[in-house]
Order: sequence, then C-alpha cells, then structure tokens
Amino acid sequence: MVQTKLLQDLFFDGIQDAMIIIRVGEQGDYYYEMINHKAYELTGLSEENLGDKLTEKVPGISRVFVLDKFDEIVHTKQPYSFTMGFPQPNKETIALHVTLQPIELQESNFILVHARQMDYIEPAESQFWLDDQNLELSRQRYRSLFENNADAIFSLDLDGNFLEVNKAFEVLSGYKKCELIGNSAFSYIERKLQQILKKHFIKTIRGDAQVFELTVPVKSTVKKELHVTMTPLVIEEGIVGIYVIMKDVSDQRKAERELRESEERFRMIAESSHDLITLLDHDGNILYASPSYEFILGIHPDEYVGQSLLYNIHEEDKNKIISEFIRSINENVPITLEFKQRHTEKGWLWFELQGKPIFDVSGGFLHMVVVTREISERKKYEEKLRTLAYQDPLTNLPNRRYFQDRLSERLAEARRQDHSNFAVIMVDMDNLKELNDQYGHDFGDEALRVFSRRILNSLRSDDQVARLGGDEFIILLSHVKSKKDCVDVVKRLHNNIRKPIKIKGVTLTLTASMGLTMPKTLTFTEEEMIKQADKALYQAKQSGKNTYEVLLTADEEI
Repeated sequence: MVQTKLLQDLFFDGIQDAMIIIRVGEQGDYYYEMINHKAYELTGLSEENLGDKLTEKVPGISRVFVLDKFDEIVHTKQPYSFTMGFPQPNKETIALHVTLQPIELQESNFILVHARQMDYIEPAESQFWLDDQNLELSRQRYRSLFENNADAIFSLDLDGNFLEVNKAFEVLSGYKKCELIGNSAFSYIERKLQQILKKHFIKTIRGDAQVFELTVPVKSTVKKELHVTMTPLVIEEGIVGIYVIMKDVSDQRKAERELRESEERFRMIAESSHDLITLLDHDGNILYASPSYEFILGIHPDEYVGQSLLYNIHEEDKNKIISEFIRSINENVPITLEFKQRHTEKGWLWFELQGKPIFDVSGGFLHMVVVTREISERKKYEEKLRTLAYQDPLTNLPNRRYFQDRLSERLAEARRQDHSNFAVIMVDMDNLKELNDQYGHDFGDEALRVFSRRILNSLRSDDQVARLGGDEFIILLSHVKSKKDCVDVVKRLHNNIRKPIKIKGVTLTLTASMGLTMPKTLTFTEEEMIKQADKALYQAKQSGKNTYEVLLTADEEI
C-alpha cells in the first residue's frame, strides 16, 4: 500500500480520531496494517504490533463480535457503525462512536476502524462519559508542528490560492500571512518561474507528488535556493488541494559549489604542477599522489596510493620525517624538511617537503597536504658554495677559514683528553716576489701550485694543509708524540720542496721558511696558536730563509 508522506502525516498526526487499518488476509485472518497515534493512546498498541494478527486489544468490544462484524463487512461491502464504551488505563471510561469501513485497494481488502470520541451524555442514558483533553492536546501538537517548523510550509486549494501558511514561510517570502491567504501563489513569483511551478502544481493535484529544486527571488530581492516538496492534500479519498514544504538550501548548495570549485582548482593545480602533491591520512598513509610522481620519480602515482609516506625514502631520513609529521598534527603547525627519495633510474635525489595539516570546523584532523620539490641541483650548488667557502681557488687547498675550524676542533679534543698530540707549522715560500717580478704572475702562480702539491705529498693522511694567502701556508700535524716527530716532518718537507723543477722552460729550486709550534698548555686559542707559529716563521726568515724554527706555546725555544 503506497503512502505519500503527506498521507502518512495526516493519518498519524493530522486526524484526531483513532484510526486503525486492518488488512484482510487470504485465509480470512485479520492483521494490523496501520495504526495512528490516537489509536496507540487508546488501545495500548505499539509499532511492534504492526503485522500481527488481530488481538484482544480492540476498543470496547469482544474479539468474537469484532470478527463477526469484520466477516460481515467483507461479505456485504457495506460499512457498519456502533457506539461503545472503552476503559482507559486510569480506569475511567470514554464513549466512542466506531465505524468499520471496507476498502479495496490494488486487489487487496482492508477495513478502516474509525473511533471517534462522543460528547458527554447523562449516565441515565449511557454509562459512558468523555474527557476531550487528549483530543485537544493532539490538535495543539499538530498546530505546533505546523507553526514552529523550521521549514516553510503552506497549503493551496485546487486553484492555487493560499489556504494556510506558517511563520517560516512568512520569513522566507517576506509577506505577512494576511497578505497571502486567499490570493494566488503564482501572483507572487516572476513570470519565468510560473510555468515551472504550474507544471509541478498540476501534476500534484493529479495525485503525483513532486520533489524538485529551484532558485527564486524573495521580497528583499535576495535569491534563495529551495528544495520543494509538493504532496496532494487528500480528504475522504478526494484531493482538495496541495501541501507544500520549502527548505532553504542556499547555504548548503553554496558550500557544495565552493567545495566542488576548490576540488577542481586543486585537481588542476595538482595535475599541472611539477611538484609532488600528496595527501596523507592520520596514520601517514598516502590518500592521493599527483600525476607528477611519474615524471619526477619514474613511478606511476597509483603505486604510491595506500603506501606509507616513508615509501622509497632514504633510511637515514625516516625518523625525522615521522617525528615532524607527528609534531605537525599535534601542534597544528606547518613543517619543512629535506630528505632523499629514490628515483627508479637516477637513484637517490634530494627533495624539500612542505606539509600542512588540515582540520575540520570541529577540530578533527582531515588530512595533511604535502608539496614536495626536487632540490638536487640546489644541494649540489650549496655543496659547491660550501667548498668555495673553505677552498683556495688557486691551489685547491683548504683556506684559512677551514683550517681554523679544524684547529678549533683539535684544541677542543685535546682539552677533553687533557693532553695534546698535535703541532702547527707555518710555511712561507721563499722569493715569490722575485719570481713574479722576473717571470710574471702566471709563472709565480704555477710555482705556488707546485709548492702546494709538494707540501701535500709530504704529509700523512691525517695531517692537514691550508693556504692562508699569498706565499703563506699552514699545516696541522696530527698524532705527534714528541718534538722530534715534528722536526722529522719539517725536514721531509724541506727535502721534497727543494727538488729542482721546470716551469715554462725555466728550471729552478724552490725553498721554504717554516715556523713550528706545539701547545704546552691547553689554554691557547686557535688564533694564538697561529700567531705562535707565525712568530716562529718570522724568526726563521730572519735567520736567512730556507730554514725553520720551533717555539713552544710557553715561548720555550727548542
């Protein structure tokens, strides 16, 4: 039995009498098909009884009498009415006028039990009396549901005139109830909408309920998007008008459009971006991977979906990524970090990740948006800059800045171990100015390069040499146990440096002056160590060059 929402509303709430629809079974049995709220109140039946066979809970008469009357009605197809008394749970008794109405619908037979409370009658005439408080309460409930409903509700007669409107419709339309009742609903809307609404109106009064949406201007000229439901208003099996519910869905539709537009913008950005765009869930699993994954990493994005954010990430970077991911969600802060990720053919590449957590209006985590950009070239450039910052461009040896950092580290290590096992040698190439004046600066530069290589080749793997500038070099000797070890290195340097060399057809012998110092105390700074070695070098040059001097940090001469 097909029921529209309006018919159900009328049956359950709109009709103030007790109504029970009994279905006639194929074997002559009777079953509860529908029971309205008033009948629930009077009989004690509940929704759990729907579908059950007829029980003893029938208003005021015995089951045998009811079954006899039901059988008679099914046979004669004629209605039957009677008056009865029905005791209430509070042991009071009310008077009911009951009508049994046969109904045939879609080749099925039903009986409508209609029980209407009677007015008060004298006990001499009847033992029944009536308290109509429940009836009035039902009326009040219906009016409250109609008047206070948040949706705009109104009813129209068959000509389209307003019969009744609720407060919400007054607000929506901008008109007072007195301006609407009795007037045609179509006169309040613009012409281009009249044809649409009349089409739905005609279908509804023919019994076909309508559900649709439309955008209409209201009295304030603001346009509203409405979800409209039109249902036939049926009384005694005849359609006498229509019942209309209008729900304002403007904000909802606006939000849906904005969401679609946002999703479309995101899709266009993601599909055209040369960065990796990724969405992660709360557990760090990949919800979305942009098409750029394929040409940046050589892997189709579908392979990443469902994988952990650590997929193809270098092992040494995983812990910091996990830590930053958790911190970002817990503290609701964006994150930026660098890591290495594997390319199918190019191997490990450097990337920079920028992630931002997204939360809903209630503060619940939705996902994290991650934009990742390859920075391999940038890392190479940064490495080159670091190299240039610490490298002498002429000899490719480390420069003063690099040497000072290494010397500082060595001093700190000596202080921790409370003893020193290193020395500093300042080296000056003799006669560079004369070579530049006689043969030119290019010749002098080549002589410096030869000089630097000979120093480098004379040292052990743990030793460090740097060019300070001009003709000055400095050496950090590691793991020396005595002054004799230092002097042995100095002598080896002298022997290797003064071997004859031919530069641009000119054969010459290079020589060097050297100053050596060893820390006897650990209170010296690296700058003081360098000054001490420079002081020893000065003394060596004062002695006639091509020689060396050794000074202790306590100025004790060896």
